[in-house]
Formats: sequence, structure tokens, C-alpha cells
Amino acid sequence: MGTSRRRPNHDPHPSSAETRSHEKGFTLIEGLIAIMILASVGILLTSAFSFSLASQDIARLELEAARSAGQVLEILRGTSYDSLTEVYNGDLNMDPLGQFQQMILADISDRLERNNLNIFLTVQPYQGRDEMKLLQLTIASDDVSPDTTQEEVPPGKVLVRQTTLVTERGINP
Repeated sequence: MGTSRRRPNHDPHPSSAETRSHEKGFTLIEGLIAIMILASVGILLTSAFSFSLASQDIARLELEAARSAGQVLEILRGTSYDSLTEVYNGDLNMDPLGQFQQMILADISDRLERNNLNIFLTVQPYQGRDEMKLLQLTIASDDVSPDTTQEEVPPGKVLVRQTTLVTERGINP
């Protein structure tokens, strides 16, 4: 007696339903997942780009403020010691300045105003000495007080402060 082996039934011609389930391609779920992944990457790139632009704008304002502060200090180098009277977070009296210096200060002031920046000047005796004055120049955004510390500056705002000593011979370099 012979044993017959039973072979699995392999139909040489599978039905069309079986053929469709094994075809290569994307299902609707796979397509939706791919779209969600691409959208997430797009959102990340867009937010990184907008953050970069905002940071660039703040850096531009800080550079403008620092440059303007340096220009004002250069003008004050040519100002007589006696004309630098005590001032607390106020404006420098431009009367003792020459016409050219007044024009430059007006230009700097206009440029800062266009960028919503304010300039504050404090001149006071240095440690009670009559021969030395402490000059502090602060340039800050509209909503920032000149008394604010650097750590207290809100995000997106600018505060640049330069301090120097003034003697009868001029501003210390």
C-alpha cells in the first residue's frame, strides 16, 4: 500500500481578489501618514525660519544701538568738561555743542526714534570727586526703563548701556 502524500492546493491562477491584496502601492492610511510627516517637517522649518528672522531683527537693533552709543560718546569727547552738567536719565543740553555736533546728534536721535529706541544720558560726580564725572549712556526699546538691568530686559527688547569716566582732559578711551 502506498501512502499518498497530499500536496497543498496551489492554484496556478489565483483569483483577482487575492492578486489585488498583494499588489505593491500605498494604502490610504500610508498616504495620510506620509502627508502628516511632511506637514510636520514643513511646520518645523517654517518656525525655525521665523525665529531666525526675529533674532536677526533684534541683533540688528542691538547693533544699531551700540553703534549709536559709540557715536554719541565720540561727540561728547569733543564737548567741554564744564558743559557736562549733572543729568539723570535725561537729554544732553546741546547748546555748548557746535552746529556740526548738533546735526550729528539729531541724525542719531532720528535714526533711533525710527527703530523705537530711546537714548538716556546720566552725568554725575564720580565718587564725590569734582575733577571726575561718571557718564552713563543707555539706549533702550520704548517699553524698557533706563534703570532696567540686562537680565530684566523682556524678550524682543533692546538695552545697550555704556559707561565711562570723564575728566577735565576728556573722556577716558
